[in-house]
Amino acid sequence: MATKNGVGRLAPSPTGELHLGHALSFLAAFWSAKSSGATLRLRLDDVDTDRSHPSHIEAVLLDLKWLGISWDGTPQIESRRSWQASKEAEHLLSNGNAYPCTCTRKMLRKSSQGSFNESTGAPHLGDTEARYPGHCRGKFEDIETAELEEQRSAGLRLIVPDEEVSFVDKIYGRQNFNIQKTVGDFIILRRNKAPAYQLAVVIADHLDSITEVVRGRDLLESTARQMLVARALGIKSPNYAHLPLVCDFRGQRLAKRSASLSLAQLRNSGVSAETLVGWVAKALRQRNSAQPLPAAALIEGFDVSRIPTEDIILPERQEELF
Repeated sequence: MATKNGVGRLAPSPTGELHLGHALSFLAAFWSAKSSGATLRLRLDDVDTDRSHPSHIEAVLLDLKWLGISWDGTPQIESRRSWQASKEAEHLLSNGNAYPCTCTRKMLRKSSQGSFNESTGAPHLGDTEARYPGHCRGKFEDIETAELEEQRSAGLRLIVPDEEVSFVDKIYGRQNFNIQKTVGDFIILRRNKAPAYQLAVVIADHLDSITEVVRGRDLLESTARQMLVARALGIKSPNYAHLPLVCDFRGQRLAKRSASLSLAQLRNSGVSAETLVGWVAKALRQRNSAQPLPAAALIEGFDVSRIPTEDIILPERQEELF
């Protein structure tokens, strides 16, 4: 149940070790919610079943507690209620907002001369994803018919209008995306009948009464997709605040393969949680210096308007970081 001050959320994907960029995002979400008296939920977004593992969930919980981040209530394991997202996908099909698709990645790659790459997980800025050409739009009445005619499994795609999705981000201001022109009709139910990320996260945020989402700017376009899903379902979208990315010295966004900057590795190398919190506080311009301090010390006085829009570039030598 939402409180009068709203509900924020932490939604890590348990697909690998959390790194310095995750620490920045989750601390900002923690400070934003707690400074306004909002409830803060923790949800483990394990919708990427191919990469999610229980051991990663344990590691995520350890990292968040080590940082000094607290949340309200019991952590939610998203896969345990994926059936609700799948049910909503069927609803979108029945009301004419989605259609069955039997296209395989191999087929689409061949038809686009090898350049097609489609993500059913969370797409990030810089990930290449070709536009779906609409092969199956209007072709089948239902999944059963599609699978019978094509003799292969079918998923569902959202019908995306050819118009701009506009929203105001708390940090980056007015944003406009035409998803039909960039990626076209996108997958909401995979061919194995599991909900894709863009649908799963909308349903999860709705079930958790989320009113504010704080996350990296690499998901700005993803926000537009989620707003299209929410609109088709008649669900109100949360407010959004997208953060600058933590990048290596080459300007490349940190990824979970950045093992040397994982929170576990930093912790094992002797970096304290207070040191890391101090670094994040300075990077987000909440403090003038990177003096070590506990996470709770930033709750009072946290100001989202101070957060920069420029990405945070790390030094080439890791020993120069802290």
